[in-house]
Amino acid sequence: MSSVIKNGSYIVIDNLVALPHAKNDNNILQTGMGLITFSSEINFPEDTKVKYILAFCSADNNSHLNAIIQFVDLIKKYNFTNVLENTTSKKKIVETIKKYEFLSQLGKK
Repeated sequence: MSSVIKNGSYIVIDNLVALPHAKNDNNILQTGMGLITFSSEINFPEDTKVKYILAFCSADNNSHLNAIIQFVDLIKKYNFTNVLENTTSKKKIVETIKKYEFLSQLGKK
């Protein structure tokens, strides 16, 4: 959080969505991600609002990149924040992500 206070809301990638990140100091054993949702908006610097955070850790410099690209694509092209805003069902959120993963792979093989 000190980096956000110092540098501003650079981790906010879209309305209400943030992607915090930090350097791996060789203490990550496996790449992973988690979607954190808050019941109300959090105020970031510059009056930027955040309600969803995609937290991730990466065992190396590359293994997380494709997943982040897909997540941003899901937000920008498929209005994923709308799904997050209009459901409290974790099952519906997971189903939407899986549907997107399937559709994004069509025609690539």
